Amino acid sequence: DLRSPLLSIRAVAASFNRRGGHTPLSALRTEVGAIETCAGLMENIVSDMLDVERIEAGKLDLVMKPFLVHDLVRDTLATFSPLAASKGINLHGPDTSPGCLCGPHGLAVEGDSKRLQQCINNGLSNAIKFSERSSSVWLTVHLEENTPHPPPSGDLAEPGDS
Repeated sequence: DLRSPLLSIRAVAASFNRRGGHTPLSALRTEVGAIETCAGLMENIVSDMLDVERIEAGKLDLVMKPFLVHDLVRDTLATFSPLAASKGINLHGPDTSPGCLCGPHGLAVEGDSKRLQQCINNGLSNAIKFSERSSSVWLTVHLEENTPHPPPSGDLAEPGDS
């Protein structure tokens, strides 16, 4: 949904305007990072929209590679915090401090972080959109062990072979 990153960019811009020239450099870096993340999300969404045939044909390739859960959580919270704040909604997430599961040296998983980010963004966007002012929206991370299935063994016959 292109509206979510656009609304976040608008909220960050409004925050800049309200504070004028009296913003600490660290806050500017965080907010500019949020704008950069939102722009990247919009670029990804537009790329997917331009290739609708690939999606409709079920040929959307997943790019499976390791990524840190911390990065995904950090980027998601940075993207949606301005939007939530502009609507008077409290956005909460897991602890991202060092040593925690979602900390910078925490859990690394293998998957398509871009597609997972899109799913999380869609859910958070809807949660913020449909929540009442002064309510809370939580982003939580649940770790579930996944044991891969062993590959089949023996000779496999193709359909129609005798």
